[in-house]
Amino acid sequence: MGREELTADPRRAGAGPHPLETPPASRQPWVWRALPIQIAIAFIVMPPLWVYIHLSLTITYDGILTLLGLSVTTVLAPSFTIFAAVVIGLPLRLVPKLQRWWTRNGEAGLLGVAIGYGFLVAGSLIKHRETGIADGIPYNAVLPDATMLYAGWLVLGFFITHSWLPLRWYRRSGNQAGGGGVPGRAAPGGTTTQAQFTNS
Repeated sequence: MGREELTADPRRAGAGPHPLETPPASRQPWVWRALPIQIAIAFIVMPPLWVYIHLSLTITYDGILTLLGLSVTTVLAPSFTIFAAVVIGLPLRLVPKLQRWWTRNGEAGLLGVAIGYGFLVAGSLIKHRETGIADGIPYNAVLPDATMLYAGWLVLGFFITHSWLPLRWYRRSGNQAGGGGVPGRAAPGGTTTQAQFTNS
């Protein structure tokens, strides 16, 4: 009779879900909860970069009109870029296989951010002389590489809106704390790992 009672209840036999395990239907909703934070970070980072790019490529200065144009584009350019990046990156959140790979390999997003900054630095260092006439005024200026600057701008705009710290980093911190680092499970002793909060 004792053996039948043990096998009749799957939770006692260890076959049932852990009491603190995240239900399958609610796993990884944080990829959507993180989106407003990622967008906010993008709006902090991108406008100053746009000001730098715009001023670096400005040849003539006509006072208030130049400042007005800079002010308008500093609002519109980051907004359009971030909106386009979010739309283009939707498969990373909607397609289950892509979502799993992207969240498990967060280093790819961080690498993309580094590449974007690399393009910006390279574009700033690579100079070329340009001559011509702007607004009826001849000019002879040394300018940075516009192609590299805009490439860095677009790459950074995409990856900064879709990047987060790799989940394995949370698992390592959980292991160092003695929690085992398994997302969605309780650590020995009843404490929860940092990865569990990330996935909730």
